Amino acid sequence: MLLDFKHFFESLASKDVQKLVIFGNFHQTDLDAISRSEQDQTLTHAISQMASETSLKLEHFSGAFLIDACPFFSSRKPFWEWNNLQSIILSSQLLAPESDLTDVKDLLEDAAAAAMRMPRLNTMEIWNGRKELASLFQYQSCRGQTNATLTWRSTCTLSIPNPVIRAWEAVAQKHGARGLNVSREFLDIRENLESHGDAIHFLRLSTPVIRPVSLQQICMEHDIQNTWRERREDWRGTFLREMASLADPDDRGHQEALAYLRASFGRREVD
Repeated sequence: MLLDFKHFFESLASKDVQKLVIFGNFHQTDLDAISRSEQDQTLTHAISQMASETSLKLEHFSGAFLIDACPFFSSRKPFWEWNNLQSIILSSQLLAPESDLTDVKDLLEDAAAAAMRMPRLNTMEIWNGRKELASLFQYQSCRGQTNATLTWRSTCTLSIPNPVIRAWEAVAQKHGARGLNVSREFLDIRENLESHGDAIHFLRLSTPVIRPVSLQQICMEHDIQNTWRERREDWRGTFLREMASLADPDDRGHQEALAYLRASFGRREVD
C-alpha cells in the first residue's frame, strides 16, 4: 500500500493540481484496531510525510485519517514554503481528551510554525471525530481587515496554552491581521455522535472534507450497524433465557454449557 501512495504522490508532481482531498473512511471497530497497531501507525506517518511535501504546490489541501496532522507538520523541512496554499484541513487523533496536553501543544506549535511559511493562508483546521467525540482547532486570517480568529470547538474542554496562543499571534501578525481573537465553543452533543460522519456535521468545517453523498453513506452505514448490534443483543438475550429455562440446575453439564454461552456472548448473567 505504501508504494501505491508513493507513486500516487509522485504522479501529482508532474500535474497542475490545485486542490487535493484525501479521506480514509473507517468504522469505529477499525479505529480501535488501528490505534493499537504499530504497523498502521507507521503507515499513517509515512503517508502524512509524503502528503506534506506534495501540499507545497497546492492551493487547497484536505487530508483525513489516512493522513495525520502531527507527522504532516513535524516532517516539515526548514526551507519549505507553501506559497500558494490558501486552506488546509487535517485530522489528528491527538485532539482527544485522553491525549497528553504536551503532545497537543507541540502539534499546535508545529502547525503555527508551518503557517508562518504559508503567506496566502486563509484557513487552517485540525480536527478529530469518532463516537462521542468531535474536536476542531481552527485558524482564520482576515488579511488586515480585522482580527484573525483562533477557535476551539469541541465536546471536550481544552485550555489552549499561552505559548500556543503567542505562536498564533505571530502568525496573525505576519498575515497582516490587527490582532487575534481566541474563541472556545463547547459542544454538548456527545449523545448525538455515533461516528466521525456525525462529527463532520456538527463541527461545521469551512470546506467539505468528503463528498456529501459519501458522508450520507457513512452515517447510513453506522445506523445500520447500530441496528444490527441492537437486534443481535436482543437475540442473544432471548436465546440465553431460553437455554437457562431448559437447563437443569442440578446437571453439571448443563450448567457448564450455559456458563460457556454466557462467556461467549460476553454476558455474565441472563437478564
